[in-house]
Amino acid sequence: MDRPPARESCRSSAADAEKSRLGASSSRRSTRKARIAEIALHLAQESYICCPMIPAFLLVLLAVTYRIATGFFIQSGASWLSEFAPGTAIALCCAAYFPARYMFSVPLGTLFISDLILNSRYHASLFDGQIISRYLAFALVGCIGLMVRKRASLKTLLPASVIASVVFYLITNVFSWLSDPGYPKNFAGLIQALTLGLPQYSATPTWMFFRNSVASNLFFTLLFVLCINLGRSFERARARERFAVARAG
Repeated sequence: MDRPPARESCRSSAADAEKSRLGASSSRRSTRKARIAEIALHLAQESYICCPMIPAFLLVLLAVTYRIATGFFIQSGASWLSEFAPGTAIALCCAAYFPARYMFSVPLGTLFISDLILNSRYHASLFDGQIISRYLAFALVGCIGLMVRKRASLKTLLPASVIASVVFYLITNVFSWLSDPGYPKNFAGLIQALTLGLPQYSATPTWMFFRNSVASNLFFTLLFVLCINLGRSFERARARERFAVARAG
């Protein structure tokens, strides 16, 4: 006996309605998963670019204060502080870690600010050739940072800081040899510029500057990388919390 057409039509409508409900539910789940994935990507990008840099930015500000303070102390006779400075390490690590618009502007800008203060204190010109050679050296050190940017870590940056020390040492001291009339313009004069310096600065020979430069660059590079890792760890924890809230919502 055939079933009544009306009953068949009702059952078919109910089945269609159930399929539509399941499809809508599946669509909502897919939309929610896509939204969660979008939030996770946004948080990951935000945490990688912005917040981990905050401790490093604070370190740069402290480094400027330190450079100015040591500039005053050296004038008072603390020769052991000569060239124990953060500038080279900051130039290297900023280029290795900071976003493009900050990688050169931050280290060179902080160097310029500290030079303004120190040079006004000692009545020195900002356009002295030795200062220009120092800016050139920092720019080249930044290029070394760019070379290790994609694999920046202590494993790559500590050796890079030693290379940066050598680059800074050679550029600044060769320029001194070329520009200072106190050095003979021959090979012996170059060796003197790279080792002992001028007799009036015998208390702080050039080799002492280089030794202090290597030690300070290793120290401040280690400190910079620790600040970056600290910022990333803190932001990853925050991102997990925000992701959990977004997923629960």
